[in-house]
Amino acid sequence: MSAAERVLVTGAGGQLGGHAAHLLARSGKHVYGTVRGSIPAAGEKPPAIRWLSCDFSKPDEVRAAVKASNPSLVLHAVGLAGIVDMSALVAANVTALEHLIESLEDAPLHCLPVIGSGAEYSPGRDREPIREDHPLGPSSPYGLSKLRQFEIAQRAAERGLPVAYGRPFNLIGPGVSCVTAVG
Repeated sequence: MSAAERVLVTGAGGQLGGHAAHLLARSGKHVYGTVRGSIPAAGEKPPAIRWLSCDFSKPDEVRAAVKASNPSLVLHAVGLAGIVDMSALVAANVTALEHLIESLEDAPLHCLPVIGSGAEYSPGRDREPIREDHPLGPSSPYGLSKLRQFEIAQRAAERGLPVAYGRPFNLIGPGVSCVTAVG
């Protein structure tokens, strides 16, 4: 990545996206961070981040954010966890990614990291460790929505979009939501 690289961080107002956006901005990248709703007031967020209001349920807003940022790297951190409302999970975790992928057709993209979840794996037996080759088979609505997100990312990669997919477990740190087990 060059120092002048343009990076779009979706969900930059959240815990994971927020930390990533700040680190990328401090490293000299031109960071565009999306937030749902109003853009943070001056002084509330670091000025090195260019803020874009974007509701990922609205394809026009997603296209506008991609056009404004013209990114070569997009870190997709929009999502929802900790609830059982399947329609809300699908909207936040699946539809949002679909709208993003559709908007990236003409972007000069060299990488799209998508953040999945360890909840996509089937439960282990007798406290066996879960490794990357563990069978997929989520046991929660959240895990199901993230597995669907993985399938969309996988299809996009097969069509040539440079997707990198990771499945982290138990994210902790400042700003973690209190709706998760760790929070």
